[in-house]
Amino acid sequence: MCNNVLHRTQPQPSLLHGDLWSANCALGPDGPYIFDPACYWGDRECDLAMLPLHTGQPPQIYDGYQSVSPLPMDFLDRQPIYQLYTLLNRARLFGGQHLLMAQKSDGSAACGIATPPMPDKLRTLSGIFSLHKT
Repeated sequence: MCNNVLHRTQPQPSLLHGDLWSANCALGPDGPYIFDPACYWGDRECDLAMLPLHTGQPPQIYDGYQSVSPLPMDFLDRQPIYQLYTLLNRARLFGGQHLLMAQKSDGSAACGIATPPMPDKLRTLSGIFSLHKT
């Protein structure tokens, strides 16, 4: 399923923040600021998929984004998979609760990881993400 969901679209590469969450955003007197980037090129949906992991669903952000660059109707189909990518990366870096969150995520179920991620399952998942051209 994971592979099918990702191959339904071929997004244009976008420069992503890479660590977008409430602690890396601020509103100053002359407008919004975003800082502490971990930039990479990828699907623009990746940064938006990360936000609910930390801040819930901030409707103002999505409404503003939709007014400038509308998201495809199937964005929510890919969101758990992009969240899994973030959770697995954090599990690799920090372990602990991030590993548990990855194991329990909707993206984990979508990609067929029902047990704790094993090295062969992680390699398979890594291959799926590398097949998705961003």
